[in-house]
Amino acid sequence: ESSIKFLLLNPAVHFAQVLKECRAVIIAGGTMQPVSDFKQELLFSAGVREERITEFSCGHVIPPENILPLVLCSGPSGQELDFSFQNRDLPSMMDETGRILSNICNVVPGGVVCFFPSYDYLKRVVSHWEAGSVLTRLANKKKIFHEPKKASQLEQVLNEFSKCIQRCASCSAGLTGALLFSVVGGKMSEGINFSDDLGRCVVMVGMPYPNIKSPELQEKMSYLDKHLV
Repeated sequence: ESSIKFLLLNPAVHFAQVLKECRAVIIAGGTMQPVSDFKQELLFSAGVREERITEFSCGHVIPPENILPLVLCSGPSGQELDFSFQNRDLPSMMDETGRILSNICNVVPGGVVCFFPSYDYLKRVVSHWEAGSVLTRLANKKKIFHEPKKASQLEQVLNEFSKCIQRCASCSAGLTGALLFSVVGGKMSEGINFSDDLGRCVVMVGMPYPNIKSPELQEKMSYLDKHLV
């Protein structure tokens, strides 16, 4: 199968008209870092001078003492974690990932959201877990949800995920919450607020590096190399 895709390499082309017609422009967001690249690509390229730009940022709504970030280099059995392309499909690596997630679900109440680097890898890992006992162990503690393939199904999945966690919170026995499998860069990785019990723990499997062989990424990098110093 073949396809054609149009990619906007220079957003400043369209944004320049907004800057020209407006007296002031406010750009607000939660994922705008690094700001230097943002200014270079969107503002400087459209002719905006540095002295006209005012920046403001504030701290996170959650205090630091309420957040516990952990990096795991090995799992419960001592297996070293290596999610490089060459090793991430090893059965031992997927098994160890399952043990870690199972232990997390045993102790964390409410909702657990687990992100994978890609849809393809998520599918392979879940298929491997289904063939063994990992998925069954997880399902004994948390009701399992999957990020939907269709955007139209997103709200339904989130509502069911939320209702399940609320029901589990009012019951003293049985399931302790829900587990949501999602993908970095997918429908649930940005713009979704997993507040309070909806996201008591967020797990990132591996490092979400972009695919260096992606045609879109290669064209973007080539454009930036030619036009930005």
